[in-house]
Order: sequence, then structure tokens, then C-alpha cells
Amino acid sequence: MGTVFVSYSHKDEKWKDRLMPHLKSLKMLGHIDEWDDRKIKVGDDWYDKIKKAMEDASIAICFISPNFLASDFCMEEEVPYFLEKRKEEGMLIIPILIDSCMWKEYKWISETQMLPRDGKCVAVNFMSHYNTVFLDVANRIKEFVEAGLKAEAETLETEWERPSDDLIDID
Repeated sequence: MGTVFVSYSHKDEKWKDRLMPHLKSLKMLGHIDEWDDRKIKVGDDWYDKIKKAMEDASIAICFISPNFLASDFCMEEEVPYFLEKRKEEGMLIIPILIDSCMWKEYKWISETQMLPRDGKCVAVNFMSHYNTVFLDVANRIKEFVEAGLKAEAETLETEWERPSDDLIDID
């Protein structure tokens, strides 16, 4: 099971809230745990909670918008961590283009397959049917998690089939 970290500007919270039912469905099916900063309780050390959630995540969703690109925390804390984790551990980063912005100026975004495809953005091209985009996101997360589970199972099968060097010859 993978943990999905949702990275967004609070100014784009309505979009995050529209995605969450799709992630909740995946959670109910046992595919993922989902996390966003609204899970932080009053009195919690918010920075530690965010760092811990980032460490636990195998998938990051980034809501790309002018607000996201202008967020110091998103761009200076979260994104560099996700990029390093992708390089070191294979984290899946899913940028979702929410609104028109200068995303092409950021190498990591322009080099990462984004949803919706072809530089279209949810607020302009999918406003009346944004659930189509969010369902696509959910399906890609499910595929990623299932592929990881399949690879893990194949690794275990290989290990189980391999004879152990510790076997004692009793002849």
C-alpha cells in the first residue's frame, strides 16, 4: 500500500477537496493511505507532521497553479524533497495543472508527465468535468501501487525459489 502526499497552496484548496473523494475510494479499496495538511490537529508541531508525512509517502500529487509556484513552502521544502525521493527511491510525482501559470519555466515540471495532458489545465479545459481528470489521477495511482506490489511479490517468489546456501547435505 502506498501513501499519497497531497501538495497544494491553500488558495487552491477547493481543488484538493474535489480530488479527495477519488483518493478516499482508493483508500477504502485498500490501495493507499492519503495525507494532506488538514490532518494536522490543533497543538501539533505542523512542520514535523508534514516532514513525517513526506517521509512516509511513495506518491506525491502537486497541484500546479500560480499559487503553488508562488508558495515558498511548496517550492522550497516539498518539491526538492520529492525530487530527491523520486531519484533515490522511485517516488511517483503527479503534477496536476490546475490553472494557467508559468509551469514550463520549471524544468522538473516540464520534464514530468503532467495531468491533464498536452498543457491543458483543469480550471480552463475541464471545469465542468474535472472529475474526469481526477479519476485519471486515481487510476494512475492504482496502477503504480499495483505494479509495485506485483514487483514485490515477484521478488519474494524469486527469493523463495532460490535454493538456500544454508541447506545441509545429509548424505
